[in-house]
Amino acid sequence: MREALTLTLLLPLGALVTAVFRNIVGVQTFGTFTPSLLAMSLVDIAPRVGLTVLVCVLCAGVAVRPLIERLRLHAVSRLGLILVIVVACLVAAASLFAGVDGRATSHVVLLPVVVLSMTIERFYLVATEDGAAYAVRVLSGTLLVTACCFAVFKIGPLRRGMLLFPESLLVVSALLIVTGTYTGYRLSELIRFSDIAAPDGCGGGPAA
Repeated sequence: MREALTLTLLLPLGALVTAVFRNIVGVQTFGTFTPSLLAMSLVDIAPRVGLTVLVCVLCAGVAVRPLIERLRLHAVSRLGLILVIVVACLVAAASLFAGVDGRATSHVVLLPVVVLSMTIERFYLVATEDGAAYAVRVLSGTLLVTACCFAVFKIGPLRRGMLLFPESLLVVSALLIVTGTYTGYRLSELIRFSDIAAPDGCGGGPAA
């Protein structure tokens, strides 16, 4: 129960990390809670196993999704079929890693299959509408924020502090309000347009 309560209390902190990356840094993700939920499911899994399984499942789903489109299924059936593929990949991964790390294998099946299924579906839709390059960029941002949430969730003193002082959620709420009302330039925009904003090294004025 302590572990379950700790992870539950950490979930708003993951939302804060995601808000910082999206509103201040400018990293786009598939959904607001996807990185937090993925990171939370990886906490009890060895990092090398969890990340390997996560990437393999996403790659397998993304590769199969165009083939599913040819069947012209309704949305519910299409998502159900993607869910079957995700579950099959997780079962295969659990069997593959069974002889490597029994504890890690027992937690592989706890990866959020619904979140993974929706991420694969959204990747395909974004790739169709905005191009594969943009979809890959958003997926990379999702994995980056997931890794950061995972790193935060693994901080021992923070985990104990959230459990002992649940009123710290008020601080998280205040920080979410601050990030939600931020209207300045995003960090990625400053880096992207740094060449335009920088003064011309050759003088910048008209030639004499």
